[in-house]
Amino acid sequence: MKDKKQQQNRMLGCIVVLTLSLCVGLMLIYRQKRQIAAANLRQAATNRNLLTLNSNLQQVNAQLSETNEQLIESNRLKELYVGYYMDMCSEYIDSANRYRVSLNRIARDQGTKALLEELQSAATLNDRIQEFYDDFDATFLHIFPNFVEQFNALIAEDKRKPVKPGKLLNTELRVFALIRLGITDSGKIAKFLRYSVSTIYNCRVRMRNAALDDRDHFEQQVMRIGLPTESLK
Repeated sequence: MKDKKQQQNRMLGCIVVLTLSLCVGLMLIYRQKRQIAAANLRQAATNRNLLTLNSNLQQVNAQLSETNEQLIESNRLKELYVGYYMDMCSEYIDSANRYRVSLNRIARDQGTKALLEELQSAATLNDRIQEFYDDFDATFLHIFPNFVEQFNALIAEDKRKPVKPGKLLNTELRVFALIRLGITDSGKIAKFLRYSVSTIYNCRVRMRNAALDDRDHFEQQVMRIGLPTESLK
């Protein structure tokens, strides 16, 4: 009986030890599962942060790419227009000299009265202004040969302003040609085209209202005319 009782005690002791071992094992497994779950949460948070960071980097890269494209375009325009204005200044110096010679000839041959009449005449000034606009139109369309077609594609067909025969641009197109070149101040545009600021403002509003797409981004679309196709999207 004594041996049997000792055997029972040993078995009971083994059971207790096994139970304690099982409890310890379960506790370790539970702790490990909690650690794994916490690690998974940290990893998920890290992944979300990485996705957010990657999205932000993509936006920054897109902005940098757009800025770089604008700088390249700006430099291209500067190079082209520096040459244009050098030629124009040279031509107007020659023109001013020819006009001076002409005035001297009138004063010598026809007298002071004829000279005053010539000076008071607006015809010569108007001719020079028209020559200036013709030169501007030709130079602008040399840089942006498809400007008229692409501009008209942005507005409703019944609101388009046809160009008169023998002319390259009309007033509305010149306004937005200047905007395409980065001159967005209505006062500067008005001074360049010799119109009132209200006239230029009304022209811009009228064209925005005629836009086929979002009128609030109409002028931004105009400023992308001439860029590669992917930049227009």
